[in-house]
Amino acid sequence: MIYFDGECNLCNRFVQYVINHDPQGLFRFSSLQSDYARSRGFEIPKTSDGSLETMLVEWGGQILNYSEGVLRVFQHLSGLNKVAVIFRIIPRPLRDMLYRWIARRRYFFFGKAESCMVPTEEMRGRFLG
Repeated sequence: MIYFDGECNLCNRFVQYVINHDPQGLFRFSSLQSDYARSRGFEIPKTSDGSLETMLVEWGGQILNYSEGVLRVFQHLSGLNKVAVIFRIIPRPLRDMLYRWIARRRYFFFGKAESCMVPTEEMRGRFLG
């Protein structure tokens, strides 16, 4: 399960990318702003301006965030995406620092959607909440 910022264009593009490279349909999705995600009771880190700082990946009973969540997703996608796990050679504090830098600037670089993404009929079964 991938919990993402539904108002973030970068996050929405990431979800689209995962859908296109996950032919087995391993991943399900929920916006962090949804009632479903809120009902899960996650502690979601926020930036100093109050925006969401990370997506969350629920995998094997664990909640992964920052760079570790992204790398876990890429590890299970098709094709050359698995190569992304090579970034695990970089110490997690450095990877997470880069992740946070991008997260704080994602609205500036990629924009902010007025509302959460509405899945197409084909994708609807992969979204909760």
